[in-house]
Amino acid sequence: TVDFAVVEAVDPARLRDSPFGAMTHFSVGWDTAIIPLIARAGIAHVRDEAFWAGVEKEKGAYDFGAYDGYLAALRKHGIQPLVELTFANPHYDGGKTPHTPEACEAYARYAEALVKHYGEQLRWVEVWNEYNGSFCTGPATEDRPRFYTQMCKAAYRRVKAARPDVTVLGAAPVLVPIPYLEAIFKQGGLDAMDAVVIHPYRGRPEGVERDIAELRALIARHNGGKEKPVWATEYGLSGADAREPARYLVRMSVLMLSQKVERMYWYLMRDHREFKGMGLLHDDKDTRGPYSPA
Repeated sequence: TVDFAVVEAVDPARLRDSPFGAMTHFSVGWDTAIIPLIARAGIAHVRDEAFWAGVEKEKGAYDFGAYDGYLAALRKHGIQPLVELTFANPHYDGGKTPHTPEACEAYARYAEALVKHYGEQLRWVEVWNEYNGSFCTGPATEDRPRFYTQMCKAAYRRVKAARPDVTVLGAAPVLVPIPYLEAIFKQGGLDAMDAVVIHPYRGRPEGVERDIAELRALIARHNGGKEKPVWATEYGLSGADAREPARYLVRMSVLMLSQKVERMYWYLMRDHREFKGMGLLHDDKDTRGPYSPA
């Protein structure tokens, strides 16, 4: 058997302001042959990475060759990238999450080099990923809000000096951890991000609207009564029955839209490694057909 879908022709230009996107992993080896299919499906935004350790292999020198290919392919097909600024670099702080001012400045210089290199193609960058989860190591784990804020401020300052037009996305925690986010905001972290990122994974969509409403109120309290945009750069669900994630996607998206979430990226565009059943498409080796729809 093989899965297939019938899709209408789409005009990518009409989707540039769409709130919907998908997570990809071209930075870790996905074949860019899938990119025309992403465009054909009407997905105008993807989120991917350009790892700091892959860019600054030699201290003080930046090489983007590992990422130029996929970003050029996205540009060719009119797909707009959001790039995560991840993760540690062995040249700084012993390869642990940046915690010294020197390492935070080095991270900020990498961010600056990235936005300069890709120019107008790169309109959004995200400072780290799930710092409150497993992607934080070393001394930074002793006070994650403080060390994240220090790093975020350094990156924001350099990115904005180089490219004032770039939207810098911050926080990026797994789930919607209000106390953790409030601790960042109390240390001035909110001033170092143009939008607040969340990853609102949950078993049932219902209830996410209350979490986001609480976050929006928190942002306003720490921002002179004004809101800032909220983005969900990851959300998703796995399921043996493909209909379950499909129903979940619709319900979750509607609830987030009701709370003015500005952009949301489904995790994942296609199945990847252990994340079977999360992709909008099957992977390239699936017996039902490479990149067949889930």
